[in-house]
Amino acid sequence: MTFVKPSAEEGRKNAGISRRQFAAASLTLTGALGPLDLLAQTPEAYPSKPIHFVVGYTPGGPNDTLARLFATRLKDRLGQPVIIDNKPGAGSLIGGEFTARAAPDGYTFFVAPGGHPLFSALYPKMRYDPLKDLTGVSQFVRLSQVLVASAEFPIRNVKDIVEFGKKNPDKLTLATSGTGSLAHLSGELLGRSLGVNIKHVPYKGVAPALADVIGGHATLMFDSYQALLPHIRSGKLHVIGYAGKKRWPQAPEVPTFIEQGVPGFAVETFIGLVAPAKTPRPLLERVARELDAIRREPEVKELLLSYGMEAADGSIDDFNRFMTEENIRWSKIIRELDIKMDA
Repeated sequence: MTFVKPSAEEGRKNAGISRRQFAAASLTLTGALGPLDLLAQTPEAYPSKPIHFVVGYTPGGPNDTLARLFATRLKDRLGQPVIIDNKPGAGSLIGGEFTARAAPDGYTFFVAPGGHPLFSALYPKMRYDPLKDLTGVSQFVRLSQVLVASAEFPIRNVKDIVEFGKKNPDKLTLATSGTGSLAHLSGELLGRSLGVNIKHVPYKGVAPALADVIGGHATLMFDSYQALLPHIRSGKLHVIGYAGKKRWPQAPEVPTFIEQGVPGFAVETFIGLVAPAKTPRPLLERVARELDAIRREPEVKELLLSYGMEAADGSIDDFNRFMTEENIRWSKIIRELDIKMDA
């Protein structure tokens, strides 16, 4: 075979075609599999730098406290620092949007509050979709609230709510920290379940709402058992029921609403970890596996119970399924009440 050396011009043309073909192939590969730097990021090599937990609130609250609790232990298990980034504002939406826009490389996560699945219904103008732009990784905790009644009213159980509500339709009120809160939506759901009108009275925070319930200016209130316990013990508040599927381990004497004849009334919320939607599944599974091990530690379980929370369980798919169900469940009520909040 005779080899014919190409001319200089032919060489330049062929080289140009090769470069274009290579560039096109590279773009195709990157689009199909994600940024090239992610291709080398295997579960075995991950993590190779600090991880960030974004918290949408100021330091000191429940989300921040849990983030630090799990971050400290996750650092020991992964061998890389886990940094807490507090980005407060807009009811945690600032932190959520920041995470939704972050690189999906397994190094940025958002500590999502219980309202996370409802945000798309509550905030029609928000700039990201909580369930499409972010994906669940792991629930830290599950928690439910108790319903209490002011001692100024003759209400001690669910049956009393129905009787009082029918006799005094204008006096049965629910004090909450604001419109669109889970307590507000829970009250609406309870009223519908019982067939009575529970008038919503929004306040600028939990403290003024609680003060008015204790003072007899409002009838009912949903909040955590731990937060209300001093007032329950003093006799200023009476516990009506626990809004979980089963009794709270720290207050086994408090019956659930289901036990009191309200079928299906259970309002369980969470605080958990979510990540940018396109984060590779193997990296999410690595983090979820380590967090599950942390939740199983007896010391952690006891500490969470002291906070009024219960260590969660379940897989990545379980978490995402739960958030989808919550979105469907509450969106219907939000639409019917025509609640629209500004992001």
